[in-house]
Amino acid sequence: MTYDRLTADNVAVLFVDHQTGLANGVETQTPADFINNVKALVTVAQIYKLPTIITTSAHDGPNGPIMPVVEQGLPNATTTRDATAQRRIFLGAVSRLGAAHALP
Repeated sequence: MTYDRLTADNVAVLFVDHQTGLANGVETQTPADFINNVKALVTVAQIYKLPTIITTSAHDGPNGPIMPVVEQGLPNATTTRDATAQRRIFLGAVSRLGAAHALP
């Protein structure tokens, strides 16, 4: 089996529902560790200039706004709403990036 090296030309980073209200429900790591891990992925996307999509449900709903570390760290990212209900819009955004690989 061969593997393609991941580059900005063949990979995209997907931040799915990285919202403040949902982040509070993460139980597999401490809140500080979770935020640091998200920040690390944001930093990788910045350093390697990876195309990025951020999905969110209603910004003013119970899930809250996009986590500041994501929104502020990736101001030029494509943002879509509700990837499940708006599946075609989300998949179209991913397709337009032309990436063969996705890092969720």
